[in-house]
Amino acid sequence: MRDQVITNRSDIDSLQTRVEEAVDRAAVSDVRADELRHRIDDLEAGADVHQHLIAELKSEGLLRQKHVTQLEEALRTSRRIGIAIGIIMVARNLDATEAFSVLVSASQNTDRNVCSVADDVVRTGDVSDLPQPQAPQASPIESRQDA
Repeated sequence: MRDQVITNRSDIDSLQTRVEEAVDRAAVSDVRADELRHRIDDLEAGADVHQHLIAELKSEGLLRQKHVTQLEEALRTSRRIGIAIGIIMVARNLDATEAFSVLVSASQNTDRNVCSVADDVVRTGDVSDLPQPQAPQASPIESRQDA
């Protein structure tokens, strides 16, 4: 029985050693797991910052693209108005300022924007529905000189 007790004791000591080794390995694993969690948290935080920066850059790019689109539309509008002014100048023998004044008057009379009126003139070439240019108003200095 003594031999049995010694064998059991030896087995218990061996098991105790194995348990202590397992506990040590588990502790090391826990430390590694904590380190990895912190590293993952840092990486996720960095990823969030990068996603935010990317979103900002995309936003700026979209804003720039929107601005470019607006400028392109303004250029197209300006060209259409210029073409309409040219048509009015030829049809009515007016200068550019007078022709633009006709477009503005037509716009005000019809509650439409100048570009819309210009589009109609360019599309049809018809200026008959447009108002006549207003006679230039004499400046106060010219009025006094005539008197």
